Amino acid sequence: MNKVIKISEPGEYRVEYKSMFNLIESKTVDISSNGIYTIDICIDYISYKKSEYIPILDRLKENEGYSLSFESQGCFHNVKSNKLYFKREKDSYFMIYKNQKRKLSEGEVRTVRYFEIELYEMDDHENCTTRDTYIVRYNGGEFRKIDDSCTWDGGYFLWNTLNIKY
Repeated sequence: MNKVIKISEPGEYRVEYKSMFNLIESKTVDISSNGIYTIDICIDYISYKKSEYIPILDRLKENEGYSLSFESQGCFHNVKSNKLYFKREKDSYFMIYKNQKRKLSEGEVRTVRYFEIELYEMDDHENCTTRDTYIVRYNGGEFRKIDDSCTWDGGYFLWNTLNIKY
């Protein structure tokens, strides 16, 4: 998207925009002279600190867990994963998938946290033939999110980062 903004005086200007995660982000540009300036805006950027959402992973008590299911359907594919389960034991987090349990590294824990924040904050989109459905079950409740954006690919990224094969 190209937008032309006419500015009459030099100075520092801030451009605000809404990301695909439904959060207001901003970019600052310093205009020092007449000319054409380009500002790159990334709608798929998220400042995790701006989110008020607390990931379920961080809410887990000792020996508590939650599950995540992911499926993706499109013109040329149909992927349905097995349920992924996360559990807290003492000060460690574990992943259980296809009856295999393993401890998550610090980087993997951070990835799961970021995935949860992005999933929760993501704006609903309906502009693609691929539909990714996420179901999170925790403490007797269920959260569903459908992503029709064709831009996020959060499930694929999470499964690949955790080295999981469908």
